[in-house]
Amino acid sequence: MKELMGVEPQTEGQERLVEALLNEENEIVAVFGPTGTGKTLFCAAYGVQAVMEGEYDRFIVTRPLVDVATKQEMSSADLPEKFEEMVVTPVMDVLSRFTGRDELQQLVDEGKIMIVDTHFVRGRTFDDAVILLDEVQNMLPENAGEVLARMGHNSRLLITGDPVLQKDVDIDRCGATVMREVLAEEPKAEVVDLGTRDIVRPGAERGVHLQLEIRVRNREMNDVEREIMDVVQVEAPDADVLTVLYVEPIAEDLEIKTENVPQAVIVTKEGHVGRVVGTGGERIERIEAETNMRIVVTHLTLDFVDFIADIHPVPWIGERIVDVDIAGPNLKVWIDQKDFGPFMGQRGRYARYVEEVLQELLGMGLEVEQA
Repeated sequence: MKELMGVEPQTEGQERLVEALLNEENEIVAVFGPTGTGKTLFCAAYGVQAVMEGEYDRFIVTRPLVDVATKQEMSSADLPEKFEEMVVTPVMDVLSRFTGRDELQQLVDEGKIMIVDTHFVRGRTFDDAVILLDEVQNMLPENAGEVLARMGHNSRLLITGDPVLQKDVDIDRCGATVMREVLAEEPKAEVVDLGTRDIVRPGAERGVHLQLEIRVRNREMNDVEREIMDVVQVEAPDADVLTVLYVEPIAEDLEIKTENVPQAVIVTKEGHVGRVVGTGGERIERIEAETNMRIVVTHLTLDFVDFIADIHPVPWIGERIVDVDIAGPNLKVWIDQKDFGPFMGQRGRYARYVEEVLQELLGMGLEVEQA
């Protein structure tokens, strides 16, 4: 198995990333995925290994710093004494697990590992270098493009980002989303998507799950949804309900027959569906009777197959889904070839319906691929 700095990939996605990094024809490698999937780990390991083995003269790290409270990006002018330390520390923490910190510090002192402020790259050219643009979701797309334009002779650009969970929720198209789209068909560039199956860092999977849950809980409900929620809280007081989504208008806009879809979707915390439905279905029957609506109850888990199956208009489609995982800013569904048509629906209506529900609940799009 191929490795970098003694680090072996532990998942299929990480194997694809290592192969992309070691493929010298790729001038640009961009990897996107949630926290804990090894994006920075493998890219930084490649950069340091390439410099130590003399393949490149410098490993240049550029990483935006964002104030969590104000959501403002900070520059070296704002933090003249701390900027370099705050950028290099996360990379050093990752790499010091596999090589001596003193050896890494020596590379920094010799100028072989350099920290560059993303605000001041204009006019510069980086020759004979591996450039790591880390956490690109925190950059404006045009600033990320400016770093891309700084590539010089015999240079490679590595990009990491999370266009779903670590971006500002108020920004629709962050630097990671745009860069993924721009590079998807770019010659001598390879895009690698990592998903929840690739999370290997202890605690990261729970963190990703909680981030998604917080996003759903914080969703602002309309009057109809709040009325349904009020009924649910009376009939199922022990259930932890994250949100309610009124989906009937979505189906009507797409001209989907209303008998094929519910009028509302209740989303609960993982494991709480039964508390809303009731032992024999008596609770959901009362909720539907009081609201005069057809309702589906689902729960939020990182195994997205059941989630997609619950909201899709075709009731048996869940049996034909091969897998579902995060891919860039989307949920990607792999489905058997023979069932691709039923999943998409006439003129793609069913897929568009699922995508609109995903956008409302998770702020994510939909990709569908034949398995």
